[in-house]
Amino acid sequence: MKNGFTLIELLVVILMIGGLAGITITLINPDRSQGRARDGVRSKNVKSMAEAIQSYRQLEGSFPLNGAHQDENSLLRQTYITKWPDPLANNGALDPDNWSYIYNTDGQRFLVYSPNSLGGCYKFQSDWARLYTCPLSECKVGFTDSSNCD
Repeated sequence: MKNGFTLIELLVVILMIGGLAGITITLINPDRSQGRARDGVRSKNVKSMAEAIQSYRQLEGSFPLNGAHQDENSLLRQTYITKWPDPLANNGALDPDNWSYIYNTDGQRFLVYSPNSLGGCYKFQSDWARLYTCPLSECKVGFTDSSNCD
């Protein structure tokens, strides 16, 4: 009798290993995992920026002007938020068109938001006094009530 495996047996084992590897990669889904990890950073950044803007108002008497976050020489950027977070996509690439942190004020209140990997956004609006996860359309319309967010 010959010892060893037949070609068919080896092919079956190789196909089984390949199938298991494919299933494992699908379950792990590195892009989704990276997106969730970046979401944690995005929500933390939105909270930190909201706290800095609230500090600015307490010490300076008003909210920073719209656009102050883009001006590196503004008091907001020089003192309160020295580095505005980079707009990183889930894969780590810079993507300011889709992943920017947005600040807006109407003089009486402010909001800060950033899109998340689930198709929504993390939004902090000063009159809510907390961070919410909202549909992206909720963030893009500006100031709203929190009824569409959780």
